[in-house]
Amino acid sequence: MNGTIFLKKSIFTVLFFIAVSITYAQTNAQVAHEHFKVSLENLMAGDYQNAILRCNQALRLLPNHYLSYIVRARAHFELNDFEKAITDCTNVIRLDKNNSTAYSIRGNSYRKIGETEKAITDWETALKLNPNLEDIKTNIERARVSLQ
Repeated sequence: MNGTIFLKKSIFTVLFFIAVSITYAQTNAQVAHEHFKVSLENLMAGDYQNAILRCNQALRLLPNHYLSYIVRARAHFELNDFEKAITDCTNVIRLDKNNSTAYSIRGNSYRKIGETEKAITDWETALKLNPNLEDIKTNIERARVSLQ
């Protein structure tokens, strides 16, 4: 009988901790999403520093939130911090290898630091993933001309 009571208490304790963990994870996801939404508003308003700060907060809660990496990469790009933009885009590609936006921003960043071949490779990948990216087609053409 004591073994049964002990087993029931153990099961209850485990279930309680699972429920608490799930609630905590849901709360983290909600808070991270709010930080992301504000970061996007900051980005659109040209407030790049605050966009980065909000993305950092979202990524602390959800380290694989690729949309926060994209917003942060774009903000870094706008602040001419191309190495950080490249790092964030690489993180997005690690999480979602079919993300044309990440390849596009990373290509633009490579071009800004003079790594034209890498830029062309990323832009070509972005174009394969999304053939409607007219500005990328233009970027590729201009970059190829500059290499001649």
